[in-house]
Amino acid sequence: MLESATHMPDLPSSHDAPDLYVDSVRIGTSPYGLVFDFGLASLEPGPKGEPSTTRVAIVRMSPQHAVVMSKVLAKQLATFQEQAGRINVPRAVFEALGLEPE
Repeated sequence: MLESATHMPDLPSSHDAPDLYVDSVRIGTSPYGLVFDFGLASLEPGPKGEPSTTRVAIVRMSPQHAVVMSKVLAKQLATFQEQAGRINVPRAVFEALGLEPE
């Protein structure tokens, strides 16, 4: 289960756990789970000149976990914006994803 960053329990340290940065995600769904395919945009274009992304990690979870995670993430972002100010996202990003700007 996810917990707020301010209330994180002490977890055993693992030097095998990757520490990653990503700037793209593709999400696949099924009745039994979600798959998050995280990537990093490449400076080199693909063979046809299209933008290229390198897969960094695949994360799988149950739909229930995804629902809870989305609510925890929304809460964390709201708290962050209260403290640091609004996160500006270009309108074109929302439009490209078929989302309504906030």
